Amino acid sequence: MESYNKPKYSSHAPATGFGDATGFDLTLVSVNNLQCQRRFSSNIKVYAKVQLDGGNVRETGRYLAVGLNSTLNSTVHYPITNDTRGNLLVRLYYERTLGHTSIGEVTIDVTKLFEGWRDSRQNTKTFPLPKGELNITYRFALAQAGN
Repeated sequence: MESYNKPKYSSHAPATGFGDATGFDLTLVSVNNLQCQRRFSSNIKVYAKVQLDGGNVRETGRYLAVGLNSTLNSTVHYPITNDTRGNLLVRLYYERTLGHTSIGEVTIDVTKLFEGWRDSRQNTKTFPLPKGELNITYRFALAQAGN
């Protein structure tokens, strides 16, 4: 026989620092003020390698940068689990005939992004790089009520 004192739905505290978030989408929007020395052309191909918590590296496609600015508009999705610590590493490169050159890297604390997003729904950020600046947007997918 069912007890009437027992709550129908269990209310549990979130197991992560991300509240009820179940996923994280990072969009690399653009690289501005790109500083690179090219001998023959100012057109270069820019790409990024993204890694969450030391896991698998995800590489974006190559995007043509004309002049000082490059539009990437590349989105990477990560599920949020109990093991997610929130250390995101973004490394940016430009492609050259004889190898690739680093534009710079940014370490992003996803838990701080979540706090800003939760409190004010802020979802854009700019990070300085040694050879430019990275513009991102981000969003968190929340668990549906009743699931």
